[in-house]
Parts: sequence; C-alpha cells; structure tokens
Amino acid sequence: MMDDLLNESQFNSLAIVLRLLEQDLRQADEWLQGADETGILYRRKLRLQPERRAVARRHIAAALRQIAELSRQFDLQPVDDSPEATIVSEMSERWANLVDSRSDKLNRYGDVDPRLAQALDPSLDRLIELTLALMSTIKSGATLSDNAEAVVPSESQTRDSVQI
Repeated sequence: MMDDLLNESQFNSLAIVLRLLEQDLRQADEWLQGADETGILYRRKLRLQPERRAVARRHIAAALRQIAELSRQFDLQPVDDSPEATIVSEMSERWANLVDSRSDKLNRYGDVDPRLAQALDPSLDRLIELTLALMSTIKSGATLSDNAEAVVPSESQTRDSVQI
C-alpha cells in the first residue's frame, strides 16, 4: 500500500477525481451500448459507428482497470452514493430554473408580452409544485402514491417559496 505517500487532503482529492472519472466512464459505456433515449423535449442517439464504439469501450475498460489498480494501490474505498440526494439536488436546481423562467423574470431577455403571464405561468407554477413535491417525497422517504396530488404543497406554500 502507498497510502502513506499522500496526506489526507491529497488522498481525498485523488479519491474524488477517480470516483468522478469512474462514474463518467460507466455512463459513457452505457451510452456506447446504444440505448437511444427519446424524451418530450430531447433525443439522445449515439451516431458513432459500431467499430468506433468497440474501440471506445475497450478504452473505457482499460481506464476502469487502471482505476481499480490505483484503488488497490492507495487503498481507496468505495463510497455509498445516494441517488436520493442526487435527485433532490438536481430537482432543487431545476426548481430555481423554473422560478427564473416565469414571465416576470424573462424581462431580462427583453420586453415581455403582457399575455405571457397567463399563457406560461400557471403551467410553470404546476411544474414548480410538482418539483417541490418530488423533493419533499424523497426527503421524507415517503412513497409516491398513484395520487401525486396528495404530496403537492398547498398553493400558499408554493407561492411563498416561489417568491424567494
């Protein structure tokens, strides 16, 4: 073991960098396996030729082997990752973006048509409510029932939080 070659900060930095690289490599490998994604507002389709995919996947496998070797060499241990925390973190950022997309905030990009508030804001407010409900459900550990309305904050709670 070479863990005595690094001080605590260096050790933590190395562990974080390698962990993030491993996560990204595994995500890239998943995409390289060719699963296309089609959402409402996006499409993800890998256009890389099969032979290039194979080469890329070999590079990923080699990089993962190197990470495993460094992990053994410096006694880097796996860390439990919480998908719940990631969801709450991402939804918190999306909530802020939704709030900043309301008609009264869009004037930073130019004049806002007075009719926009009526056309846009109710739908954004509903997405804001649902985002807050999702975060609340995950934070509380509750299960999301078929009736999502049961976990949606009241209008006054949403209005208060939207004005932040």
